[in-house]
Amino acid sequence: MVIIRIISLIIFLLTIISCSKIKYLIEQGKGQSELLKRARSNEEVLNDLTISEEYKKKIRKVIELKNYYYDFWSEEKSEIYSKTAFLKKEAVSYLVIASPFDKIEPKEECFPFFGCFPYLGFFKEELAKEYAEDLKRDGYEVYIRPVVAYSTLGYFDDPILSSMLVLDDYDLTETVFHELFHTTLFIKNEIDLNEALADLVAQEMTAYYYSFDNTNKEKRVLKRNKRRNLERWLVEKTKKLNSIYGYHQNLEKYQSKGILNNFLKNELYPGAKNKCASLNIIQADCFPIKIEWNNAAFTSFLTYEEEDERLSNLKKDLNLSLRGFVDFIKLRYKEYDKYRENRLTSFTDFLFQRAENYASYPVHKSPRSPTN
Repeated sequence: MVIIRIISLIIFLLTIISCSKIKYLIEQGKGQSELLKRARSNEEVLNDLTISEEYKKKIRKVIELKNYYYDFWSEEKSEIYSKTAFLKKEAVSYLVIASPFDKIEPKEECFPFFGCFPYLGFFKEELAKEYAEDLKRDGYEVYIRPVVAYSTLGYFDDPILSSMLVLDDYDLTETVFHELFHTTLFIKNEIDLNEALADLVAQEMTAYYYSFDNTNKEKRVLKRNKRRNLERWLVEKTKKLNSIYGYHQNLEKYQSKGILNNFLKNELYPGAKNKCASLNIIQADCFPIKIEWNNAAFTSFLTYEEEDERLSNLKKDLNLSLRGFVDFIKLRYKEYDKYRENRLTSFTDFLFQRAENYASYPVHKSPRSPTN
């Protein structure tokens, strides 16, 4: 039945999209099908004597987290994470992000029903590299990022992936809550907002789940705040580099490369070392000095952090519980759908531009979670 659903979906999409995306959809359909066929029921895996106890412990953890998630949101449990798939690699997929050589701006790929994405994902690394080479020949800068977990947004019953089981308990918990939330709410064409909202939900639900005492909560918050501080600094540097590109007109590729190399050598790398030192982040965890930067690598840091902070501030201003805040976002999304004239702007803009009207929104204190 699942295979038939995949084939039917692909056939339908092939009738309404350009030929250039046919090969991609076929390969993704094959990859998704192979992944689902490889998955085994959790009961079977947990009774398999060849599977390590460490993996079994993590699988039981995911099952527990799934149950907690659906109880928290008072939703009917789905078949997601009812099976486990063991991969032959450390990542389940590879994201290919592209940007022009003369500015930091993601190349978007759009699909009917699913919306537009600032990247394409591939189950096979070799296909990701082939696509990256095609983009390079077209003049784009590219960046390939491995992914350990993903969501099909509820279209299929996603299995637990062996790539998830190497995460520590806290990171695994946030990952499971993050991916499950994508099946609860996903706003078309709003990748940055979707990721930021899923992050916010995952972080707060993780705190509820573990019932952090003040000491543990402070340690976790301190670690996250250091990371956010460093990411905000990187966002500002990204904007500065983009403004330098914008100052020049009709840049040749070698000129753009010179601007980038000069920026990395004289500002980003030394600045990152100083920033990490000021935050007491050891060099091994100072990720900006370890990445081979190009315009495509910079794009993934341009907006995510900003949306995360704006959502947190909005939730705080409205004094809503987590559940109340998600209900609020859903109501605003329905309202946005009614305002056809606002189709010229994004839902993100619509959400924050109408902030002056939010004072009248009834506060919803969730009985299943703390009120802050």
